[in-house]
Amino acid sequence: LYQRAISVYRNMRGLPPPNTEEDRFLMAYKTGGFWHIVSEWLEDDPVQSPNEMAQIIHGFMEHGVMSSCEDSSK
Repeated sequence: LYQRAISVYRNMRGLPPPNTEEDRFLMAYKTGGFWHIVSEWLEDDPVQSPNEMAQIIHGFMEHGVMSSCEDSSK
């Protein structure tokens, strides 16, 4: 099931199959994080809409998780 989910994600994003072990680990990291975010969201009796969650997750995927931890007041 996990490998199938990764394949679906890659196809949706137009990404080629992993060429290196590092590529494979990176994809596992990103998809594992995705599933944990969805689990947390569902456990909290969803306050955010699915669209809001998609925007949050998309930001993490595009800019990295650390970008959301930066002080925005600077």
